[in-house]
Amino acid sequence: MLRAAAAAYLGRYRGESRVHTGSDLKVSLTWCSGRELDPLCLGRAEIERYVRWLQDVRRCRRSTVSRRLSVVVGFYRVCVIDQL
Repeated sequence: MLRAAAAAYLGRYRGESRVHTGSDLKVSLTWCSGRELDPLCLGRAEIERYVRWLQDVRRCRRSTVSRRLSVVVGFYRVCVIDQL
């Protein structure tokens, strides 16, 4: 189901936008996997932990954190629309 959700989300993008969005989505899904979290069952606290991890561990700039969080938000928006 996760693959279908990711494919549905990425299907909205083309070219380089799809590549970069896919990369950002992969970072968040890999983060979930490393913590044995189901990406389709995350709550606000887990998303906030992910943001802190991007800032404190990965040392991403604010613009990168914002972009990656925007990808996560878009992904979950598609999941809600598709009732996943």
